[in-house]
Amino acid sequence: MPPASRWSASPRAYPELLPIPDYPARYLKRLVSSAGTFFFSPQLTYLTSALAGQWVGLDEIDDGIWSVYLCTEELARYDERTKQIQR
Repeated sequence: MPPASRWSASPRAYPELLPIPDYPARYLKRLVSSAGTFFFSPQLTYLTSALAGQWVGLDEIDDGIWSVYLCTEELARYDERTKQIQR
């Protein structure tokens, strides 16, 4: 029996955009643009276009070093001094 004969569509609706995550109050919240960038004083920083339209949270873990989160997953680190994302 081929796998396609066993497949059926899920009855659960999948939202086009996720709701805004409930980040802790200390986090900075940034919306990722359609180009995959977010604004962090005073410039745009490229993260990934895969997150276009999603909110990320930034948590300062050291002086000028920020963890970038999508919900509870740490995606990268951002260094304010070098303006670089480190994965």
